[in-house]
Amino acid sequence: IDTVLGRPRRGVTHIQFLVSEGDPVRVTSVEVAGFPPGFTQDSLEVIHRLNTVVNGPLVARGGIDLDQVALTFHLQNNGFAFCEVSAKVTVKMDALQAKVVFQVRPGPLLCLWRGTIEGQHESGR
Repeated sequence: IDTVLGRPRRGVTHIQFLVSEGDPVRVTSVEVAGFPPGFTQDSLEVIHRLNTVVNGPLVARGGIDLDQVALTFHLQNNGFAFCEVSAKVTVKMDALQAKVVFQVRPGPLLCLWRGTIEGQHESGR
């Protein structure tokens, strides 16, 4: 995106945005790195269920963001409450191909053995 400012006369300013899109780039590879012990590349099924980033479609930042959130929730719901997942897209412009890598930082494993819930009413349980 380029911006062009013009002042044809005093008190008047023109702003012009020049937007140009490049060639479409297709996803050719999706990987997940840094899975904690017990998780495998098969956990990519979580991403594929959303059908946002799979081999073949055009690269869409929104789809990558959705998959990043889905992978984070998947790990958080399986004991890694403090995990972080980032996404990196590497593009080969000469081949119009993109590789998406999700990097997992699992953090500590959280196990809850016994919880106490307190409130204003007793349930009898």
